[in-house]
Amino acid sequence: MKVSAFYDENRVVFQYPVLIKFQSPIKIEKRVQPIKKATVMPLKEAKKVERVKSEFEIVQAQKHGDILWNIYLLETGRGKNDYCRQSGAGYGGFGVMNGKEVVCYESFEKAVERAEYWLAKLEPEKSLVNALCSFNLGTANAPYVNCAYYQNYISL
Repeated sequence: MKVSAFYDENRVVFQYPVLIKFQSPIKIEKRVQPIKKATVMPLKEAKKVERVKSEFEIVQAQKHGDILWNIYLLETGRGKNDYCRQSGAGYGGFGVMNGKEVVCYESFEKAVERAEYWLAKLEPEKSLVNALCSFNLGTANAPYVNCAYYQNYISL
């Protein structure tokens, strides 16, 4: 390995032994390392940058995306008045509560999934009025025929 390393760094030049001047028949010179050209990565192999989805895209990806997008506006002004974000506790935005406390989630995606879960349980396909009123006021007095929350929703 040492011999190979020596020849990697040096080159052996054979000289003519008969000249007017005296010189050795072998001369050792340092090798000049060629400059390596920068390799250009083809577009196919370039790392793909994953685009971050907007809140609108995350909500619209749900089954009841249009309804949830409007609930998001009614509950927190699309995140502007989100207690969870303001307090640094995570994400809420949809008014999901447990008992009398707002539930905060670690990511916006999780908050959307949970809001979709609860909305789907209220079956907005059967009765949007009942689903929205129950989402806002709870299911204790359901079924609802009308409520202020539904009136606000249809005025959007």
